[in-house]
Amino acid sequence: MEEVICPECGSTSTYRSKKFNAWICEDCGEKFELSEKMAKWNDGLQSFDYWCNDFMLYAPSSLSNSYEQLKHYVIEGNIGCTLFLIRDVFELMIKIPTVILFDSIYSLYEKSDEFTTLFEEQPKLEALYRNSMQMLSTGKWWECVRLASGLLINSEDLAAMEEYEAFVLSCIQQSLCSDHYCFLR
Repeated sequence: MEEVICPECGSTSTYRSKKFNAWICEDCGEKFELSEKMAKWNDGLQSFDYWCNDFMLYAPSSLSNSYEQLKHYVIEGNIGCTLFLIRDVFELMIKIPTVILFDSIYSLYEKSDEFTTLFEEQPKLEALYRNSMQMLSTGKWWECVRLASGLLINSEDLAAMEEYEAFVLSCIQQSLCSDHYCFLR
């Protein structure tokens, strides 16, 4: 039997009362009737068009697999697992690019003689570097994403970054893709 959700508090602890000829919520005591068509929590989310399927082709496997599992739980109607997995997918979406960014900052630090000048020119870069040296809470990870989105990049740095990005991606693919685990497809 399909679970009936309380319109007042969202609880699924509901039952049909013959005495009151209504549904009653065990959590808040609300008495309610079902409309002709009561929407489920995941109505519309099951649509193939709703999900970014191309994302799964380009994202690292750990993120791609979590996203695919989230899609499965939503379509299945499993709200509990969906709520937990939304948090996990969100964390992966901010942490993976941030770790790659930290690696780029360290590489820049190792390769550039004028790293301190870059700090003076771009205080956000210095803040990112300082954040990379500590244990980060979810709020700090999100701060790093916000800082990174505001970095200014000139065309010379962009060309070097593209070259470095290609190098980093090839290293990651070689070192992390093994028979035991693969972080990138």
